[in-house]
Order: sequence, then C-alpha cells, then structure tokens
Amino acid sequence: MKLRYDAENEELVVHESSRIEYHQMQIYLTRYVKGYKYMAAFKMGIWKGKKSYFRDGKINMGLWKECVRGCQEIGVPFHIINKEDFPVNRDITYKDVEDFCKEFYKTHKVKNKEGEWDQFMPYDHQIDSAYKILRNRYCMAEVATSGGKSLIISIVMFYTLKHLDSNAKFLIIVPSITLVTQFYDEMLRNFYGSNNISNINNYSIEVEREDGIILRLNSEDDILTINRGMVKVKDLKNTDEI
Repeated sequence: MKLRYDAENEELVVHESSRIEYHQMQIYLTRYVKGYKYMAAFKMGIWKGKKSYFRDGKINMGLWKECVRGCQEIGVPFHIINKEDFPVNRDITYKDVEDFCKEFYKTHKVKNKEGEWDQFMPYDHQIDSAYKILRNRYCMAEVATSGGKSLIISIVMFYTLKHLDSNAKFLIIVPSITLVTQFYDEMLRNFYGSNNISNINNYSIEVEREDGIILRLNSEDDILTINRGMVKVKDLKNTDEI
C-alpha cells in the first residue's frame, strides 16, 4: 500500500492500493467506541457502536503507527511516496539528547532522605523517552507511575528551546488546576535544580477551563503551594485574555 503525507491537512492519503488492501485497512481502522454499550444510539439499534478512522482513503497523521500495524496485519508493505516530507527529525540522535542532559544537569542537585544534597542526572530511560519524542513529531509515550513524566516533558521543552526553536510554544493538557501548578513547579525544579527552587517564587499561569473561561494563577496572590503540588486555590480572577 502506497500513501502520501499531506502536510497541509496533517493526514496520510492512500495513493495506490488494491481494492482488497483498501477494504482491509478500512476494517482494521474501524473500532468500537469506549462505553458504546451504554450509549442511547446503540441501545436503540441505530448505531453499531463503531467509529471509522479511515475516511475516504485518509488517515489522521496521529494514527500513522496504527496504519503500519494494519499493513503488517494484512500482509502488505507500508510505503510513503514522499518520505522526505515525513515529520521525523532525522537530525536528532540519542547522543545529542544525552550530551545535552549531561551539560544541562551538571550542576543540578536534589535532597536525599538524609537531607543531604546529591548530584542529579536523568536516568537512561528518561533520556531515551525524550529522544524518541523529539525525533517523532507524532507519537504517544507511555511512562510508568513515578517514571519521571514531568522530567521527560521538561527535557523535551528545554532541548527544543535551546536547539530547535527558541520561540517554540507548548500546550500541556491536564484534568485539574492542581496538576497545572504541580507540573509548573516540577518544570521549574527541573530547570533550576531543587537547591535553587526556593528562590523562584514569582510566576503566573493561565488555565483555560472546558467552558472557555481563562483563569490566571499567580504564585504569591492566588495560590498557596504546600508540600510538592498540594494546592489551595483562592480568589481566582477571571480574564478575557488568552
């Protein structure tokens, strides 16, 4: 199966395939929706509970690895005709990210259980995860609980700002304001080091709720951070600024 990467619409478009290959890929990329059995349309018998991610020969770019697995499942090759345009940063190597971390974190220290300052350096699996995210523009990274998700994201952000785009912007989506402020504190800690974080207390965060209202949180006036991310929100002010 031959596909073309459409950068303007962020899609993979089928360029050439047999009718069987096309039909089999369509079946493979049609999945049951989570909780479909409890939805009214399914109970009424007017919907089978499935959603197709293969629309008129077009696949959302975020599903490109599922497309690869689909081709493997039906026994056909996965071929991108304009692979030079495929959004993979081939200039980044693992050693680049490793060397960046060694330099960036060479003065970082954290407190151990005895209250003493120890030298800090990301683990190999954290550097490897950051490298894979930086290399693959479209990917999903799974990290175990306490595996250092905030640190990995921080490495990606710091490397991008230093070596790829100094004006880059990042959107982090989390389900609660507590996690927003917790991640921000973690990011500052990862940037400055735990031994310097106590001196960093002047920042603001803007949070957009599901209803579109923007909340601005200020470290001194609006939030009180207690023991690593336990946050009490008080006197939040709404603003129309985004």
